[in-house]
Amino acid sequence: MVKTWFLYLTAVSLAHCFLACLAMNGPNSTTDQSALLALKSHISFNHSHHILANNWTSATSVCDWIGVYCGKRHRRVTTLNLANMGLGGTIPPHIGNLSFLSYFNISNNTFHGHLPGELARLHRLNAVDFGDNNFGGGVPSWFGNLPKLQYLHLANNSFTGLVPPSIGNISVGQSSLYLKFTRSNFLEGRVPEEVGHLPKLKTLLMGYNNLSGSLPPTLFNISSLQWIEFRYNMLSGRLPEDLCVFLPKLAFLRLSDNEFDGQIPTTLGECKELQFLSLSYNKFTRFIPKAIGNLTLLQILYLGGNNFKVDPKAYKDGRKDGGCKERILIPNSTTDQSALLALKSHISFNHSHHILANNWTSATSVCDWIGVYCGKRHRRVTTLNLANMGLGGTIPPHIGNLSFLSYFNISNNTFHGHLPGELARLHRLNAVDFGDNNFGGGVPSWFGNLPKLQYLHLENNSFTGLVPPSIGNISTLESLNLRSNFLEGRVPEEIGHLPKLKTLLMGYNNLSGSLPPTLFNISSLQWIEFRYNMLSGRLPEDLCVFLPKLASLRLSDNEFDGQIPTTLGECKELQFLSLSYNKFTRFIPKAIGNLTLLQILYLGV
Repeated sequence: MVKTWFLYLTAVSLAHCFLACLAMNGPNSTTDQSALLALKSHISFNHSHHILANNWTSATSVCDWIGVYCGKRHRRVTTLNLANMGLGGTIPPHIGNLSFLSYFNISNNTFHGHLPGELARLHRLNAVDFGDNNFGGGVPSWFGNLPKLQYLHLANNSFTGLVPPSIGNISVGQSSLYLKFTRSNFLEGRVPEEVGHLPKLKTLLMGYNNLSGSLPPTLFNISSLQWIEFRYNMLSGRLPEDLCVFLPKLAFLRLSDNEFDGQIPTTLGECKELQFLSLSYNKFTRFIPKAIGNLTLLQILYLGGNNFKVDPKAYKDGRKDGGCKERILIPNSTTDQSALLALKSHISFNHSHHILANNWTSATSVCDWIGVYCGKRHRRVTTLNLANMGLGGTIPPHIGNLSFLSYFNISNNTFHGHLPGELARLHRLNAVDFGDNNFGGGVPSWFGNLPKLQYLHLENNSFTGLVPPSIGNISTLESLNLRSNFLEGRVPEEIGHLPKLKTLLMGYNNLSGSLPPTLFNISSLQWIEFRYNMLSGRLPEDLCVFLPKLASLRLSDNEFDGQIPTTLGECKELQFLSLSYNKFTRFIPKAIGNLTLLQILYLGV
C-alpha cells in the first residue's frame, strides 16, 4: 500500500499541495530556527500555557510552528504572522537572519522597545505590519532600503521624531504607507517632500501626530492615491488650487482638526471618486465651492468649524449644489444626542485630554461629533464607529434609543460588563463589531431578533456559556465571529439555518461534541474555523458536496477522528486546509491532489 501511494504521488507530478505535506519531515534551515527561537526567548506571554510556548520547540520542524509558513522549494521561512496573539517583549536582532522573509505581521500585541537595525537585511520584505503595539524611538530610516516593500503599517505605537525622508526611496510595488491612525504616535516636524516620490502609493495615513508645516506639493501629483489622512495634527498653509487635477482615484480626503487656511480648492469637483471629505475644524475662509455638488459618490461631508461666508446666490435653498447647506444646518434628534451623552458618561478615557471628551458636547451638532455619522434626510445617527479609540467603561441602556443605527463598531477598546438588553431594539442594525474588548456574561440571545444583521463580531472578549441557538434566526447573517472567548457546549444545529453565511469563526473556545451536519449544507460558506476547541466525532463523508465556495477550513487542535472525507477534492476553491492535531486515522485522501488552489496544508500529528 505504501508503494502504491508513492507511485500515485509520482503520477500526479508531486502536486504542489503534497509537496508541502511531504516536505514537512524534511530538514529546515537551522538559521531560521535559531532566529525564531531567539524571538521566543524575547517574548513575554500573556499566560503560562500560551499555545506558542508549547508549539515553538526544536523537536518539530520550524515550518510546522504556529504563525510560520515556509516556501515549498527551499523550506525557508517566508511568512511570520503573529497578529492578535497576546504577545509582548522585544524584537531581537536575530530576526534579521530570516533572509527569505516576505511577510512580517506582529500587529495587535504589546511588543515594545526599538526596532533593531538588523531588520534592514530583510530585502525580500513585501509587507510589514507592526501596528497596535508599544514600539518607541524613531521610525527607522532603513525602511527606505527595502526594495520590495509594498505595505508599511506602524500605526498605534509610540514612535517619535521626524518622518524619515528615506521612505521616499520605496518606489517598487504598490507601497502603502501607514504611519498613524487613531491611537497616537508622536511624530513631529514636516511631512517630507520625498513622500511625493512614491509613484504607486495608494494609502497615506499620518493622522493623530504632531506634524506641522504645509503639505508638500509633490504629494498631490501621485495619481494612484486613493486615501489621504492627516487629521489631528498641526498642519497649516493652503491646499493647492489644482488639488484634484492629478488625483483621479482619490476616494478619502481627511484633513480635519489642523490649521489649514485660505479657500477650499474649487477643483474638488474633479475628484469624481471622492466618497469621504473631511475638512472640518481648520481655518478655511470664503465660500464652500459649488463644485462639491458634482461629487455624486460623496457619502460623508464634514466642513464645520471653519470661517466660511454664506453666499445667498449659491444657496437659495438647502438642496442646491449637493445639499451642502442642508447637511450642515439641519438640527439633529435630541434623542440621539441624549443617548450618546449617556454613553460618554459611562466611558473611561485613557488620558484626560482624550479628543472625544472635548468633542462630544451639547454645544455642537451630534452629527459633527467624532465617530458619529448621520443620515442625509432625517439627520438621525446611523453609524457609531469608535474603534481603536482607547476607550473603556460600559455600554448604557440608553444606546437602545438610537433607533436609526445600522453600523455599531467599538472594537479594539477596553469596554467591559454585560451587553444591555435594550440593544435588542436596534432593528436597523446591519453590522455589529464589539471585538477585542473585555465584555463578559453570555452571548445575548436577542441578537437573533435583529432582522437586518449581516455582520456579528464578538471575538477576543470574555463571553461565557453556550452559543445561543437564536442566532440561527438571523437569515441575513453573512459573517459570525465568536473566536477567542470562553464559550462551551455544542455548536447549535440552528447555525446551519443561516442561508447567506460566508464566514464562521469559533476557534479558541471550549466547544465540545460533534459539528452539526446542517453546517455543511450552507452553500455560501467560504471560511470555517473551529481550531483549538474540544470538538469530536467524524466529519461527514459528503463534506464538500454542498460547499462549492469553501476557501479555508481550519479544524486543527480538536479531537475529530475517523477517515478524512474523500470528497475534499470537490472543494475546488480551497486554499487553506488545517486538520492537524486531531485523531484522524487511515489514509490521506488522494483527492486532495486535485485542489489546485491549495496554498497551505496542515495534516500533521
